[in-house]
Amino acid sequence: MRFRRVAEGLEWIGFVGLLLMLLFTIVDVIGSTLFHKPLRGSIEWVGYMQIIAIGGTVAIGLYADRHISIEFLVSKLPGLLKNVVLKFVSIVCFVFFIILCWESFTYGLSLQKAGEVSSTAHLPMYPFAYFIAAAAVIASLYYVGELLPARPLQSRERSAEHESS
Repeated sequence: MRFRRVAEGLEWIGFVGLLLMLLFTIVDVIGSTLFHKPLRGSIEWVGYMQIIAIGGTVAIGLYADRHISIEFLVSKLPGLLKNVVLKFVSIVCFVFFIILCWESFTYGLSLQKAGEVSSTAHLPMYPFAYFIAAAAVIASLYYVGELLPARPLQSRERSAEHESS
C-alpha cells in the first residue's frame, strides 16, 4: 500500500491548492471592492489551483473508496460474471489513466519547449501538466492493484499472525 501513502500526500497538496484558491479569491474580491485594485492574474492563479486541487485528490478518492460507482446492475450478477465485469472496468479505467498520464506529459513537454507562460501572472504552464501526469500515474497504479489477483485468505491470516508475534 505504498502508493496509498503517495496518494495521501497528493491529497494534502490538493488541500493546499484548495486553500490557495480560496485565498486568491478572497484577496481579489477585497482588493477590487475596497481598494479598487484587484489581484493581478487571480483568475489564472485560481485556475492553476483548481488543477492542483482536483489532480491531487483523484487518486485518494480511489484508494479510500470515495469515488462514485454505479453497481445496481453488477450487484445482481452471479459471482464469476460480476468479477469479469469489474475486471473489465478496471482495465478500461487503467487504460484511461495511462492515456491521461501520457497526454499530460507530452503536453507538458510541448509547453516547456515552447516556453508557454500564462498571460497575466506570467507563470510557466508546464509544471501543472506534469502534476496531472504524476497524479494519473498514482491513480493508474490503483487499478493495477485491482487487476492483480488477491492473496488467498489463509496466507493473509498467516501474515497477520506473523506480524502480531
